[in-house]
Amino acid sequence: MNLHPVIHRLKRLGARDRRRAALHEAGHALVFLRLTGASITARIYPRSELWIGEKFWGGHVETYRPLIGRNARLFGLPGVVGEYVDRLDECDDDLMRDMLEAVSSSDWAAIGATVDQARSGQVVLHDELVELVELFSNPEFAADHARWARLLIVKAAGRYDGPIPPGEIYRRHRP
Repeated sequence: MNLHPVIHRLKRLGARDRRRAALHEAGHALVFLRLTGASITARIYPRSELWIGEKFWGGHVETYRPLIGRNARLFGLPGVVGEYVDRLDECDDDLMRDMLEAVSSSDWAAIGATVDQARSGQVVLHDELVELVELFSNPEFAADHARWARLLIVKAAGRYDGPIPPGEIYRRHRP
């Protein structure tokens, strides 16, 4: 049996998932930086154990300042908006619904809600999502988002040891 096509397919899925994780974490980090100007660290990593339906790569953003209210809601959503960045030019109600359904349980926790509350309609985030779609559609912000995501990928591969975000991104997005 020739395993080459299977291995090639798994590598492609892994690379796509690594990019998705980087876009997700870069979205959280840039929006946090824009909201607070405070220090933040972001990283992505390969998952050591996989279960059916899980992603190959995970990520984490560590903030050093708590967010509450509207800022917490804005911080919980940009990960998923970052993942959908390639489709934002066709943003409609269906895409908005897809993005809200794709928000992870940890991101719902950052917002201050549970997945069940979100699915039952108890949490309404339409205005925040529209605001983030507009932000991610800004060419300067989009370029910084893509750059930060690339740096997370390179850092995960051990080929970059500098700060994330680089100084010029930090200066541009401080409030």
